[in-house]
Amino acid sequence: MTATDISNRLSNRLSIPRTDARRILRAVLSAIATEALVSTRLEFRGLGTFQAVRRPAHPGYNFRTGSLILVSDRLALTFKAGRPLESKVHRARIRMPAA
Repeated sequence: MTATDISNRLSNRLSIPRTDARRILRAVLSAIATEALVSTRLEFRGLGTFQAVRRPAHPGYNFRTGSLILVSDRLALTFKAGRPLESKVHRARIRMPAA
């Protein structure tokens, strides 16, 4: 699913123009990204928790040149689904036919 798909669903569900739904989605995602820089933890009840974690520097591999490189440390955003979302996904998977 893409951001366009989500904004189209928002548009249909809320009976608003697609451009407004797109603006709302961008504003929400921008707010999450901005807050992640300021706060180390963002919690959405029923959905889950975003958390900023520092990934340490580690050795890596450059596939083009075949040489070892040092990947610098960085800040990453992780997501852990909340219990209501987990159980909803679990129930949906149980009803899905095996592939």
